[in-house]
Amino acid sequence: MLRCRLTDAAHLDPSLRAAWTALTVGNPVLASPYFAPEFTEAVASVTRTARLLVVEEDGRIAALLPMQRRAPGLYGPIGGPLNDIHGLIAPAGTTVDSADLLANAGVGMMSLRHAPIGAAALGARFGAPHAFHVMTLAGGYAAYEERRLPFAKSAFRAIRTRSEKARKDFGALTLVFDDRSDRTLETLIRWKQAQFAATRQPMLFDFSWVRELVDRLHTAHDPALRGQLSSLYFGDALVAAHFGLRTRETLHYWFPGYDPTYAELSPGNILLRLMAESAAAEGVQALHLGAGEYRYKLEFSDCSFPVTDGVAFARSGAGHAAAAASQALAHLTKALPKKLLPLPGRALRRLDWHLAFRAA
Repeated sequence: MLRCRLTDAAHLDPSLRAAWTALTVGNPVLASPYFAPEFTEAVASVTRTARLLVVEEDGRIAALLPMQRRAPGLYGPIGGPLNDIHGLIAPAGTTVDSADLLANAGVGMMSLRHAPIGAAALGARFGAPHAFHVMTLAGGYAAYEERRLPFAKSAFRAIRTRSEKARKDFGALTLVFDDRSDRTLETLIRWKQAQFAATRQPMLFDFSWVRELVDRLHTAHDPALRGQLSSLYFGDALVAAHFGLRTRETLHYWFPGYDPTYAELSPGNILLRLMAESAAAEGVQALHLGAGEYRYKLEFSDCSFPVTDGVAFARSGAGHAAAAASQALAHLTKALPKKLLPLPGRALRRLDWHLAFRAA
């Protein structure tokens, strides 16, 4: 019989950490840094709303679900919209009744964003299946490029051509794969904030806990999970940088940015290519590019797995009420004129983001 308990995620005891590790072994999807216990602990150290759902069967831990409380009965991914993949941490082949699981934990509704589709999925409704893109580096970078080249020949040729032009115009190209400079991080954040403003996205780094989390990860030295800042120079000029999440075997592509002055040379793509080469040399097995049909992800990734957005509801009064309200909104949306169809979804996404960032 399954027993569920919702706990504070700030302090994980050794037995729970050992069980957590055992649940992820051998599952390439759960190799993501977001599924590491250290990520949950890092988020819990800078927020008050991080929680961990522990599912036990016959006295042993059978599954785990890190989450963030947004409002009474309403939860979302641990780390909110900063989280690029989340879901139930359980062995492959695990089947659970997610509606009962959430009800037993007192969770009426849970927002899902890039949750893996599979036997241990959370039963998303109103979902939008899509791909989570990965660069496979297990055989080394040369093997990866040889395997990928026939499908992205023009992309790799463009990187070589632009790299040569940059050398000719500005001098040597220098990669700092593990850049510990606070100044580089500040520059990257400034580039990202300018990008967010230009594209009317939430100004992530205006939220103090987001900045605290990035700073904490940047100064971490734990090989189990740390932030990795990488930078690219054309001559003496810093032209691109990236801040990602790194475990022993996986690097997640998180916050890339570049100086728009050098945009025509695609410094971000040059940096990504050099990062992949260095990561493979250090034993990284996979570079996760995440979801989104961006051109560079389609060109660089050589495999993917399916994920979904959506909402999971509990089998409870609160869950049924939330499901009914969501169903009514879905029917209302269908009745709108075509040009107005995106508006309800857009409004809900903005509310979801607002709750996720403000509730920390």
